[in-house]
Amino acid sequence: MGFDKHQLARTFGNAADTYDEVTQIQWQAGNALIERLTDCMRDKTVSNDFPPRALLEIGCGTGRLIPELRASFPKMRFYCVDISQQMINKAAVTHGDAQTTFYRDDMESLTAVPALAYDILFSNFALQWCNSVQGTVRALVDRIRPGGWFAMAVPGVGTFTELKQAWKTVDQRMHVNQFLSLEQWCAVLADAGLSVVSEFEQQQTQYHQSVREVLRVLRQAGVTRVDRQSDQSFLGKSNYRRFIASYEALCKGKHRVPLTYEVCWIIGQKGAGE
Repeated sequence: MGFDKHQLARTFGNAADTYDEVTQIQWQAGNALIERLTDCMRDKTVSNDFPPRALLEIGCGTGRLIPELRASFPKMRFYCVDISQQMINKAAVTHGDAQTTFYRDDMESLTAVPALAYDILFSNFALQWCNSVQGTVRALVDRIRPGGWFAMAVPGVGTFTELKQAWKTVDQRMHVNQFLSLEQWCAVLADAGLSVVSEFEQQQTQYHQSVREVLRVLRQAGVTRVDRQSDQSFLGKSNYRRFIASYEALCKGKHRVPLTYEVCWIIGQKGAGE
């Protein structure tokens, strides 16, 4: 199984105008990641032998976190990457300046991004779209200078539990994207040569008026099945109604419909001699 990157780019491109309206949890996770990173950097002052100068953001989307990154790292130059040209266009219009450059690129190849020794690699809710997680993380770590930082937030295995439970009553196909655990991500970073200095996970739940609103919000956020084995052609009205009924049954006694995310935050540092 692997993600279809052309479809992924189209899906997020179609969501460019609605993404910020429906991704409050992602935005909060990104802000928390910035706070955790700055706290770690303050605690590791011995390793910070010169001020950070270049930050590579993987999966910048609409650029919503750029103001917070600039506030935390005012003297840094930003190199921002996304697979969707529509996302890049929106980010450049809203947040572009002489300090920030945007690139449409695939994080698994990065052919357009300058081959610099970055002080910080920052990624919020993007690395889960890798086809080769270990290979991609190793390649990204190679772009970090010795003593530099790798900061990431991703959805964990407990994400979309309600969707998974509801679909199980319909069939055994995987309708929901599968995510790695915090422990698995930490192992990937360690294998790539990073010291994990901070790790944390937390479940956060959004509440909606209906199951159909849940599906609409996910679609507007660009969150759909985009792997090559995803085949929705079999999904008829009967199965769809069974799914809706099963999801609603999970909410019995509640006035609103839950959608749960499990957010994983990890901060790693590259060895000074590597």
